[in-house]
Amino acid sequence: MKITEYENAKIRVIENFISKEDCDWIIKYVNSLNRWDMCNATRSQFPNEEEYRLIADQWDNRKFDLSVVYAEKKYPDLFKKIWDNQNRAKEEVLKFFNLDNSDITIECLEVVKWYYPFQQAPHVDYYNETFLDSDFPNGFLMPDNIREVYLKRLTTKNFTTMLYLNNDFTGGKLYFPVHNITIKPEPGMLVLFSGDPTMPHGINQITEGTRYVNTAFWAKTPYDKYSLAKELADGSFDEYWTK
Repeated sequence: MKITEYENAKIRVIENFISKEDCDWIIKYVNSLNRWDMCNATRSQFPNEEEYRLIADQWDNRKFDLSVVYAEKKYPDLFKKIWDNQNRAKEEVLKFFNLDNSDITIECLEVVKWYYPFQQAPHVDYYNETFLDSDFPNGFLMPDNIREVYLKRLTTKNFTTMLYLNNDFTGGKLYFPVHNITIKPEPGMLVLFSGDPTMPHGINQITEGTRYVNTAFWAKTPYDKYSLAKELADGSFDEYWTK
């Protein structure tokens, strides 16, 4: 594995973190199940149409949520392979950010597919009410309507890991405009970074093909509202796998 670290930017890139064969296996498996709609937004989840459309237009029919798979007790071979990868990814987060094992817990685990015309403007993954505009880099503004959504949805995503599964697409590079860093996804590449206001990042528009990534977010404080994290904390994960 080749490791590249950007200490000032709080980014670590690990090439060949998993094999291309494992990447291909995961892509084939999730596509065979064709459950990309399992996380689709419903209007009843949101207080108004604007917030509903903000989420639905960006994410509907593109997410395979591993917490749903776990809760249903289905596809154990898929879950175990991905979970083994994420256990290793967690170790990298702990080492890079000088944390103890008990300092973080998984907040979200999913496979996401990106295709034309999807892209993502520069944003941060972690936000809370204590942050001030002055905490963000010059030139990065948090619109008020987005700020409200962040305070509801993104108050626990302290760290992000992205495990890329393919490269047969055009566009879709990960970029950090404040730090002038651009990363081209490759199969088996793990990228981890801080979700805080110093790390705005975006994704270039996909112009051809489909980009697959196994994304996880990690909470720095105990977090039990996410079903997977809660079940892991109460020990049912171990019980499930030893049956």
